[in-house]
Order: sequence, then C-alpha cells, then structure tokens
Amino acid sequence: MFPVDGRIGNGYTLGARQFIERFKVGLFVPMHFVASGFETAWRMKEFTDAKNIPFWGINREGETREIQ
Repeated sequence: MFPVDGRIGNGYTLGARQFIERFKVGLFVPMHFVASGFETAWRMKEFTDAKNIPFWGINREGETREIQ
C-alpha cells in the first residue's frame, strides 16, 4: 500500500513510482486518494504495468479483495 493522493498537485505519483523502482512489490494498492477521486489512483496502473506489478484499481469505497 502506498499513498497516491492527487490533492498534493503535480507529481503526486512520484513517491509511488520511486517506491516501485526501489522495492520488490507483489501487488500495488493505492491509498489516501478518495478525496481526489478514484481516477487519480488509477494513473499508477501505467507505471505498475511497465514493471509487471499487479495493480488493484479500487473502484468504490469499501471494496474488498482476497489476496492469496
């Protein structure tokens, strides 16, 4: 889980992009994005796809997923 919050303005994906560059990530789960809209978190998918990292594109508040 990593914060991807569009409320901070330009470059809001920078920290998350640095995170996936430096660490082995089995599933990227964005957090702290609801106030700026779900779509802001989905922007990370292009970066996780480039690294072959699964991305959980949360679509609604309270959504759950079983992780194996």
